[in-house]
Amino acid sequence: VAYMLAAPIVNPIVAVATLAAFRGQGAAEMTMLRLGVGWMVAVIAGMAVHNLALHHVLRPSVLLTAVSPAGSPRTDTRGLERWRGALGVAANDFLDVSFFFILGAGAAALLGTAVNQTLLLPFAMEPALAVGSMMALAVLLSLCSTSDAFVAATFVMFPAVAKLAFLVLGPMIDLKLLFLYSSVFTRRFVAGLAIGLYILVGLICLRLTVLGL
Repeated sequence: VAYMLAAPIVNPIVAVATLAAFRGQGAAEMTMLRLGVGWMVAVIAGMAVHNLALHHVLRPSVLLTAVSPAGSPRTDTRGLERWRGALGVAANDFLDVSFFFILGAGAAALLGTAVNQTLLLPFAMEPALAVGSMMALAVLLSLCSTSDAFVAATFVMFPAVAKLAFLVLGPMIDLKLLFLYSSVFTRRFVAGLAIGLYILVGLICLRLTVLGL
């Protein structure tokens, strides 16, 4: 679970995208906080579910197929084929990231020009309300972790902690991920995970407000 939650955030591609999106808005600090808080939340969540029984976490159909039959043959792959496969995956990932990078820049431009952000001022004035509303928006928008930084950077009226909460929670729990998680995990576990992550990310970001962020 910890790897599942941390992987979309704690990686160099997301770091570069966050640095580019928040240029002139404390890019280095926001990037370090995003990776640090994302890692912290993932570790805490992983520790929380570590001792849960598998039948409380995985769906019955997944649980039955999780155990490989004894004596199943293994396929040894040569080094050249492994490198070829790795390069193919890297090329596909590069194309996917480029697509979402362009999509994120377009979404940021649209939000920056078509949305009257003065309407959002009541939500931005109170830290707790700002953090909660930005996290809810992250869940609803279902953006890619390489493009959501461009969208978050356009909400200039919101405090940094609210944008940080948006950047941390969105890649962990959003609408598309809820459907994907439900295909593997039990509904009760998915609901508990979503509520727990929302509360945990919110509390950490609000604590950072007390520390002066």
